[in-house]
Amino acid sequence: MVMLLIFLVCSQVLLYEIMSSDLADPLYWMRLILASNCSMLMELGISPIITSGMIMQLLAGANLVEVHSSLKEDHALFGGAQKCAPFILGYQTLKIFLLTKILVFALSISFGHAAVYVLTGFYRQPKDLGASICLLLIIQLVATALIVILLDELL
Repeated sequence: MVMLLIFLVCSQVLLYEIMSSDLADPLYWMRLILASNCSMLMELGISPIITSGMIMQLLAGANLVEVHSSLKEDHALFGGAQKCAPFILGYQTLKIFLLTKILVFALSISFGHAAVYVLTGFYRQPKDLGASICLLLIIQLVATALIVILLDELL
């Protein structure tokens, strides 16, 4: 219940210095699928989680990551590693560093998404916003993505 409340609050809080508009949203249908809201803290939605999962599936399909799906531990490790790094460590090592690797891989994807949104002028032109506001917007989006990643880990 608390997780849902956190998600809903993030879906209703506007990003700093960004005004909500009544204009048609060109990404409306994508936002429905990715659980995101335009100009809100939840702008990225679950896209960093989905993107990291697709990258791990691609690496496993190309045999760059060795996964023995018949072993229950390997299957569980691969599921956890979809949010961590493009390599799988030993089980004990992965248990120790899992949270760190999850944050590094998924947050790097989140940072990339946030930087693209802000620097391509999705909200306003970066020169109109200023460097400090652009940096603040990126930090807000990455911090909210961190919250979504941690909420996903709790489920």
